Amino acid sequence: MEPSSASPRGIKREPPPGSPLPEEDAPFKRQATEASRVGTQTSPFYWKTCGNVEDVERLRIKEYAVKVAQKHCAKLKKVLSFGIFEGQGDAVVLGQRMLEQWMREDGEFHRLHFERLLTVADDIRKTHENFQILVGVQGPTGAGKSSFLGSLLLQREMLPSGQDGAATAAVGKVSWNFDNTPGREFRARIIFRPIKDIAQSLEVLLKNIKLVAALEETAVTNVGDIEERENDIAMAEEVISYELPGVEAVWGLSRESLQETLSKRTEDESYSDIVQTILNSNQTLLTFLLDKILHIETVNRFKLRRAVQPFLDSTPYRDKDGKEFAVWPLVQDVNMYVKSDILRSGMTLVDLPGCSDSVARRAEVTKAFSHQLDVRLIVSPIARASDEEKSQELMQSGFDEAQMRLSGKDDGRGFGIIMTMTDAINVENYLRSTKTLKCDPNVKSKVNKLKELQGEKASIESQIEAAALVMSEAEAQKVKAREAYITIMEEQGSQTDDERQASVGLLGKLRVDSINSRQRFEEAEESLKQLKAQLKEINREEADLNNWLHHASVQVRNFIVKKKIQQKYTTQRSKVPGADTSRPPPPVPIFGVSTNAYWNLIRKSPLQGFTTLDSTGYPAVREWLDQATRNKREKHLDAILGKYHKLMILMRIYSREGGRDGESGFTRSSIEAALENTHREFAKTMLAEITGARAKLQSVDPLKNRDEIAKGFSRDAVRIATRWDRKFPNKRGNNTKIACSTYKAIVKRYGRTYASKTKNCPKITYSWLEDLATPMLQSLGRDWDRYMKEELLKIEVPIMEAFEKAWTAYVEGLNQVISTELPVLESFSIDDMSNAKKPFTTSVREILEWLSTETSTVGFDLVDYLEEELKQTFEGAFKIAGTGSHARRCEHIVQKFKRSGEDLCNPVLDRLADKLEAKKKQIPEKLRDIVQSAVKDAKAQISFSINYSVDNYEADEMSKAKKLELQANIRTHLAEWEQGWAQGEGQDEELLDLTSDIPGVAGETKIEEDDEETEETDGMVGDFGTVDQIMGGHLDEDKSH
Repeated sequence: MEPSSASPRGIKREPPPGSPLPEEDAPFKRQATEASRVGTQTSPFYWKTCGNVEDVERLRIKEYAVKVAQKHCAKLKKVLSFGIFEGQGDAVVLGQRMLEQWMREDGEFHRLHFERLLTVADDIRKTHENFQILVGVQGPTGAGKSSFLGSLLLQREMLPSGQDGAATAAVGKVSWNFDNTPGREFRARIIFRPIKDIAQSLEVLLKNIKLVAALEETAVTNVGDIEERENDIAMAEEVISYELPGVEAVWGLSRESLQETLSKRTEDESYSDIVQTILNSNQTLLTFLLDKILHIETVNRFKLRRAVQPFLDSTPYRDKDGKEFAVWPLVQDVNMYVKSDILRSGMTLVDLPGCSDSVARRAEVTKAFSHQLDVRLIVSPIARASDEEKSQELMQSGFDEAQMRLSGKDDGRGFGIIMTMTDAINVENYLRSTKTLKCDPNVKSKVNKLKELQGEKASIESQIEAAALVMSEAEAQKVKAREAYITIMEEQGSQTDDERQASVGLLGKLRVDSINSRQRFEEAEESLKQLKAQLKEINREEADLNNWLHHASVQVRNFIVKKKIQQKYTTQRSKVPGADTSRPPPPVPIFGVSTNAYWNLIRKSPLQGFTTLDSTGYPAVREWLDQATRNKREKHLDAILGKYHKLMILMRIYSREGGRDGESGFTRSSIEAALENTHREFAKTMLAEITGARAKLQSVDPLKNRDEIAKGFSRDAVRIATRWDRKFPNKRGNNTKIACSTYKAIVKRYGRTYASKTKNCPKITYSWLEDLATPMLQSLGRDWDRYMKEELLKIEVPIMEAFEKAWTAYVEGLNQVISTELPVLESFSIDDMSNAKKPFTTSVREILEWLSTETSTVGFDLVDYLEEELKQTFEGAFKIAGTGSHARRCEHIVQKFKRSGEDLCNPVLDRLADKLEAKKKQIPEKLRDIVQSAVKDAKAQISFSINYSVDNYEADEMSKAKKLELQANIRTHLAEWEQGWAQGEGQDEELLDLTSDIPGVAGETKIEEDDEETEETDGMVGDFGTVDQIMGGHLDEDKSH
């Protein structure tokens, strides 16, 4: 790369504003001293050299490095802010532009010091604090989701439980609280739905109530017309049943009261007027909606829970006038911020409403949010985990699984199953009914030993009773003899000699009896002591055996249920079009947990069979979550540390010693002009490489097997649509017909998800378009994620190699220009240019990963595309009326797929392809931005050197002294920062803050057993190995997870 030939000779120094013009002087040059060079760290930073360290330790090192940087940045900000604002007249001397740039990139807003700044954007800190890995739980209402999350948080009863009927009704998110202000230890941010959406929902409700009333008053005699009217009424009723519960809960308005309001409506009064009247009827609610966000701050979790509960579940909210009403239908999100170890690294736990909630809006919220999760956990009580309908619907949804496969989340890190309530087991019955336990030699031995102990215990208890009786009798005889002895002694004074002589003999006999009684008592007492010791030992052995048998029963049941679920998954995945059946799919991570046992163990009152934390299942879940989120956390830490490193170098440049105060003959503009050609050549080289990458990107096509997909869709679509007239379309063996009104309601919604609830029957959810899209998604996702990663790696490697080569030439070119033409910048350290190189390589990887992620989301639009393609078909079917309209409506839709299945699929695939192309076209521009950013960073470092070497206007001695003092203070803090990064974790304990916040637990968690629970049994001896193997985890298929 040829250096620029521009020369600064003869160019005069630009004077500061208002200063007299200098005399004409010859250009002045001076060699830089060693003291004037930018210092660099003497030891490599530990977080940059720990690549070969074990994963867990490597992340700890990087997390610690971020804390070190945050600590020293906080100290530096105070030093800098005092330096800048102590005197505005010294702003130029202190490098105000440079310092303001630094503080725009990092720094906690401190009003006292920064109140004069017009804008303060705390990019690094905010990026770090806003980083989130969403880990959410789904499952049937009452499955124990909130209690499970509370145990992960070590914050019992942090989230509302379903035990009191007020289960989670809105999305609840819990993140780490970065605010250390006293009184704000526990915070929440409530985000309300837009008032426009609320008003629209109210208007839809009013219109449908009015429609039902009008239809019911319409007189029809034709059979076909009656059928159509009933269908229309049924569809309107579904809308009413969706919207009305929220309106009743919030405003206390019944259907009757709304009908009365509508009946009194005048011609001049619009639906919007009625809606506004409803909104104005509760000023507290109206204020919430207009403010959009409500902030809550408190000192402990109990106060926070009470404050957020009305917004998170169906608990009534009480206003200042004592009026109670529900607010959950108005809430969009509840974000809580607490200090819990599991959240430190950026994990955000998400509590979603129950999927089987009777209120349709809650279930809809869950479905809409679930695909935003980084890690998705399905929670179900273990007694129903392998058979319960709603759990199975979630765990085995073909559409959801296809989406996860498309996005690469089916790798054992993005999806898991939690089986709760593992302590709810009848051990005696389970031992009798489960052959794996009943026929296991070790179990048999322990059961027999338990029976022997129980026999020995009964015998010893009988002996204890006998010994106690002997002691009692001996004690009674001893007392009786003592009383007789006292009586005789009292009577001796009034006795005759003969009587006294006789009493002496009697006293001797009493003395002997007393000694014998005492001896019998002591012997019985010693015997009783020994018997009690034996009984204590038997009780201990019995407790150990019962604990072992209880633990064995729990672990065996966990294993059996896991195996059943795994088998169902294996069977389901083998049915995916084109699935590789030569090897089994990777196992799904499944964990059994007992919240009840967990908290009892923490209170030091362990339940039988749960004597260690590992037995409760929670340590295994925490370990898996750590593994599942590790990759994303490390990438985030690398990016944050790279930014902090850049700030460190910029501050080094500013604070180094030995700056020029004399005339150099160079100006900022002349120096920048001399280096411009070198910058341009580097950018030109990299832009040419990006042009080549664009051509390679065009060949990346995960839709290359589209012909096969279209043929498969045509075949599957007819089969799927033919069963839409069944009540249970996904149950092949059930041919019960769907209600005509339900079918028409789904048609009216263009096949979108629809929940039909018949009186006294469970709710049935229909998802026609998802069912239709599933085979196509499965075909798309079969190799999508693997293919994209492999192809993008082929693009990444050449770009990285080209950048390494171009960057080396770039740095050499800059060095040559500085050495030959800009001696004033010889203090600039070329070594520090490596800091501008690192963000480029990181950003390129992030961009290509972004493309891989974004392309995987195109499948999520498949349902929208299918709806648009089928819109006319559904509209035509909906218009069919008259006698036999239902049968003709069904046939109309099926014929569409029979006639033009492939013709329907191809436009959908075309739209997917277009979206893919649109995303691929963004990559070259993003890569160009990265190149420009690398050049910009290099220019920034040079600019700071120019400030140091050239832009030092003359100032009075006091200002110079202040500047030198400021620079010395900055160098001190930078040296401490560098030392913290070089020595690694453990040298500064105040940064670690690793104490666990385990709360004091009060009360008791009661887990009620399901009366209809059916025990899980294996059915055959030897299916799963020995009980010892199961308990030891040797057969646990999820051990690797």
